[in-house]
Amino acid sequence: METMIQVKDVSKTFVGKENTVEALKGINLEIHKGEIYGIIGMSGAGKSTLVRCLNFLEKPTEGTVIVEGKDLSSLPDKELRLVRTQIAMIFQHFNLLMQRTVLDNICFPLEIIGQKKKEAREKAKELLEEAGWDGSQTLRFYVNSGDNTFVNGAQVIVAQWAAVGVKAEITTVDLSTLMTVAGSTDYDIMAVQYTYAPVDPYPDVSWLLGGEGSWTGYYDDEVAAALDGTQQTSDVSEITGFYSTVDTKMQAEVPMFSVYVISAQGAVNNRVTGAEPSVYGFFNNVHNWDVTQ
Repeated sequence: METMIQVKDVSKTFVGKENTVEALKGINLEIHKGEIYGIIGMSGAGKSTLVRCLNFLEKPTEGTVIVEGKDLSSLPDKELRLVRTQIAMIFQHFNLLMQRTVLDNICFPLEIIGQKKKEAREKAKELLEEAGWDGSQTLRFYVNSGDNTFVNGAQVIVAQWAAVGVKAEITTVDLSTLMTVAGSTDYDIMAVQYTYAPVDPYPDVSWLLGGEGSWTGYYDDEVAAALDGTQQTSDVSEITGFYSTVDTKMQAEVPMFSVYVISAQGAVNNRVTGAEPSVYGFFNNVHNWDVTQ
């Protein structure tokens, strides 16, 4: 089979003021045309460094990288930049310019390599059409009118989206209406709040992650087991661990994003008995309260 990528004895060392980190050591890899490889490993194992070495965004300390017969280390900068235009790479972060619209962000790398502006825009439009992007669509963004933090946060988000060409319209509704809209799934974006331990030891987020019938329609065995585990223990560290599992999976797989994190406190006066601090309300189970002398 035709060899597309060869990595020969590649090592990469980062030298800092106080220490030296050997991110890659003696890596050898050969990928043939049509093959698909996945690079897996723990955080800090050097996965991103290796990928960046494949197109010389990160130059190896030692070793050789050959792409389609070309030794990248032997190429002058101008030719290396040209070769990179033929090596597709999706970065971990979006790397978008806030001052540019979606269309302009796609045009930017085309303009850098010298493509005429008109041709770049035509190519960008083709790519957006292929991806199913509809710039004329206005997204419906539902927010609880009773939470000023959510309303203000939504306005900031919408302004940022508008800067890159995403249109969104905020609709503020009362909590009851918000719940009804959520249950109907007749919305594009919705702002909701949920709490984790130790602020709220037993929050119920099954309405969000409970599979078919929940707001997201998302289900995962590991998440379900973690949610079930939170109801089986009162140990705060264990509960925190369970919700760490849930949060990690949510951020990677659920179509949602975190806007901000709030800090909540619960306290009970030393003279009050029968009361438990809670994230919700001030007079929970007030009929059980008593005041000592």
